[in-house]
Amino acid sequence: MNTTSTASTSSAPKTKAKSIYEAFEIPTRARGTSELAEKLKACPKNKSFLEAVVIPSNTVASEKDNVTKEASRKLANRVSGAIRRFVKSNEGFAFEMRTVNDAAMGTGVRVWRTS
Repeated sequence: MNTTSTASTSSAPKTKAKSIYEAFEIPTRARGTSELAEKLKACPKNKSFLEAVVIPSNTVASEKDNVTKEASRKLANRVSGAIRRFVKSNEGFAFEMRTVNDAAMGTGVRVWRTS
């Protein structure tokens, strides 16, 4: 019975695998205040302001109503989120908003400060 080992010993040098991970420092967030947040902060009690809907100038006349409705919906979603975040971090502020489309109030989202 032969008891010699058959394990092979490699004479090739072992190379360290290059890592895909690199050590970079995490940069600070560059987050400023939005123009809408500044308007919310500056709005006096029982007053309102209009966030106007912007319609592209190349919009076909037959599609203008649909484009206005869609742009108003998107703007209302953006404004309501901004109001929610602002009120959450600033005590003593409360707002109401409505989508408007008439000559007296304008076209867009009107925001009222209620307290």
